[in-house]
Amino acid sequence: MEQLISVKDYAEQKGVSFQSVYAHIKRHKRELEGHIPKENGKIWLDEEAVRILNAASGNSAPVIVQDAKVKEVEELKAENQSLRDELDGDRVALRSMTDTVNKLLGKIEENEKLVSESKLYLMQKEEIKKSNEQLRHDLEQEQSSRKSEQEELEKLKKELEELKNRGFFARLFNK
Repeated sequence: MEQLISVKDYAEQKGVSFQSVYAHIKRHKRELEGHIPKENGKIWLDEEAVRILNAASGNSAPVIVQDAKVKEVEELKAENQSLRDELDGDRVALRSMTDTVNKLLGKIEENEKLVSESKLYLMQKEEIKKSNEQLRHDLEQEQSSRKSEQEELEKLKKELEELKNRGFFARLFNK
């Protein structure tokens, strides 16, 4: 009994598309007559059909086309992987930048809080400065007032002393 192989399996073995195998079958239909049985809608190749197709195709054109497609697919896969790797790198960089931005935002928040506290301290300092100026002014007035009062007191003491030193009649007649 002859061994049969499906068109799909034959194409896979040869590394070509099944469409190119069907194209060869169509071109060599007369030679392959009786060697391509159909069962359940599936086309099978016997050993003689395989030999005829191998000899007819020379495994050149279809293989080149298939090899070109395979090579293109491999290049696309490599490019895809390269792009994925690049994307992964970009994601890592983005996470790093996001972390840095979050840290910077935290520092900005801290700085804004410090600026706010600094403004409050400056306002308090100005109030204290104004209060000190007012107290200094009040103190100067108080010292001036005391000086005047002391001078008045000294003057009164002098007068009292003079009055004490006057005689009885001078005091009596206020002369």
